[in-house]
Amino acid sequence: MLRQRAADHPEQTWLKWKGERYLWGDVLSNIQRAANGLAELGLRPGERVALMVGNRPEFIWAHFAVAFLGAHSVPVNISQRGPALQYILADAEVTTVIVQEDLRDLVVGLRPQLPTVRHTVVVGGKAGDGMDWDFDRVMDAPDREPDVEVIEPSGGVGMMYTSGTTGPPKGVVATQYDTTPIQRLLESSGVRPGETMYTPLPLFHGNALFVSMIGSMLLDAQFALGERFSASRFWDECRRYDAVEFNALGGMISILLKQPAR
Repeated sequence: MLRQRAADHPEQTWLKWKGERYLWGDVLSNIQRAANGLAELGLRPGERVALMVGNRPEFIWAHFAVAFLGAHSVPVNISQRGPALQYILADAEVTTVIVQEDLRDLVVGLRPQLPTVRHTVVVGGKAGDGMDWDFDRVMDAPDREPDVEVIEPSGGVGMMYTSGTTGPPKGVVATQYDTTPIQRLLESSGVRPGETMYTPLPLFHGNALFVSMIGSMLLDAQFALGERFSASRFWDECRRYDAVEFNALGGMISILLKQPAR
């Protein structure tokens, strides 16, 4: 579907991020470059990649690049620390960790206890001091379909961990993207092709990742990504991106209703 959108209208905007706009052609290009870069790093089909990255375009390029290689994306809540973080990375048996700059020390400190981890990549920082590559080097790879042979299905497209309220977090494996329920839900919302869906929710959770990001692809809509939820900025960002839809969680609505009208 992603390739089809890029073929149908490469010059149409899909991603809106702060003051930047990414056309469908740019999106496919960035994902293919990231996939080839990760392949050069040594990522192989069936392996698992932890994404310890907040809302930013690099998360998107990496997430889909992993899928393009037949590997598995493991988004990790960036608030995880210490034993809980070690448990998730060990339980998932990740071979590669892609981590944003301000969290790199967490990964470096845990690496001796993570025997399956072979590669580390830092986003927004420089390689060295425990990081094998930086994401700029990953993105220096060629913009072409990755040359990877997957003889048999690798068992899933990714793994997402629960919050662990009743014990250790549990890895929920997605064997495929079953998009039918999401598509029916969003079609009932009335979002039309070319309109904009907005989320400030974290991409390492299912709501933003599946309903907003992949949902916008299903509807051929545009996708506006906020850095994080802010009640004071929320409606301003909806206006800024011309958003017609957003998804809410828990107390978001009551928080927003307490804001001054404007």
